[in-house]
Amino acid sequence: MDVLVFGGCVSRDAIEYASGFDVTLKKYIARSSLLSAGTDARPNLPNIKLSSNFQTKMVLQDVLGYSVQHMKWSSKVDLFLWDINIERVGVWQFPDGSILTNSPEILKAPGVREALGSARFVAFGTDEHFHRWAGAAALFSEALKLLNLYQKVVVLAPEWALSGYDSLGEEKKQEMLSRATTFNRESIRYYQVLEHLGFDICHLGGTVAGLHNKWGVAPFHYGPETYEHLISYAWHSYRSRTRR
Repeated sequence: MDVLVFGGCVSRDAIEYASGFDVTLKKYIARSSLLSAGTDARPNLPNIKLSSNFQTKMVLQDVLGYSVQHMKWSSKVDLFLWDINIERVGVWQFPDGSILTNSPEILKAPGVREALGSARFVAFGTDEHFHRWAGAAALFSEALKLLNLYQKVVVLAPEWALSGYDSLGEEKKQEMLSRATTFNRESIRYYQVLEHLGFDICHLGGTVAGLHNKWGVAPFHYGPETYEHLISYAWHSYRSRTRR
């Protein structure tokens, strides 16, 4: 099963728990909001260069609005894993209308924070962000149909973890719980849009934060059981589709 991942660490990390399945990650498109697709923010930014070549590649895809173009080269994959985790960071809109995802990586690039002085921030969960994102999702679904990818999509939608923080200090624990509660509440209508568009969605509640997750403790860094459930769901979705 050849897989394209669009989103963030939720989908990418699930691949690492696919040892019981024959899964190959063919392409990973990360750090890009749906809102940045098709817009070129390059004229508003300095040259982007980060210490990691991978991070540089990912943020440049976002700067150039290339997410859909990159999918054209992956239309023959068997499974398209998508999570909306990156949307949590919001986006910046420049006066020329171009959009930049507010990813932690892009903010590390020299000169970017200064360049954002001319841009307007649009936060996840606000009505403006939601309505614009809903429109972008509808266009995205049509593009996926044209690329023969729509029927291959599985949206991974685990709740942000509301437990697993007991070994942290009380202040840090409350911060994590607050972030998770907010995202879980604000993401509901985003997932409803994807349901209305007919996407196959793997909802999962009762998730637990992974204290030993290699990326550190966060509401969207889970324990192994969550990733095993997600990749198992995706595998069986693929198998049921191909047997029809």
